[in-house]
Amino acid sequence: SNTTSGGSCTGTGLPPTAIQEVIGVCKAYTTRVGSGPFPSADEGLSQYLHDLGREFGATTGRPRGCGWLDAVLLRHGCMVNGATGLAVTNVDGLDNYESLRICTGYDIDGTIHELPPADRHAWDRATAVYEELPGWQQDTTACTEYAQLPANAKAYLQRLSELCGTPVKFVGVGPDRAQTLVV
Repeated sequence: SNTTSGGSCTGTGLPPTAIQEVIGVCKAYTTRVGSGPFPSADEGLSQYLHDLGREFGATTGRPRGCGWLDAVLLRHGCMVNGATGLAVTNVDGLDNYESLRICTGYDIDGTIHELPPADRHAWDRATAVYEELPGWQQDTTACTEYAQLPANAKAYLQRLSELCGTPVKFVGVGPDRAQTLVV
């Protein structure tokens, strides 16, 4: 299967003109499985999330690599899929942090890149460029509407939206359906 919005037409019988909205789904931080470059990887954040019982492979049970939100990858994903909105999940995973980081670009040989490099070998030289934001240090899991989120959580989501050029439309603060907030 093709995981892009354009691939949704393949095999479904829907014409591209039937698609009116494309909601991209991302976590409030970045995860990955397997090996390879991961510029925003953070061992401390990984351990914290693993200690919460999060971010383990559903099939293998292996811990996923975790890192700060990578706006470079998110920006690219929104662009190639024509995302009209975002659903940001696992916001509650960052509830206890005093400060948060967002990877806003990659420094590759002294040049800052806002989109992923096309050259596979450039990835090996990419280091994350971060913007730091204040955390909210409050439990968000009891929030039942967007307005109840702490101001710093809303500021984090707003900055994420600005960096990828796509509005946040849904926010997940826990695993239950009732914990999905409409913005």
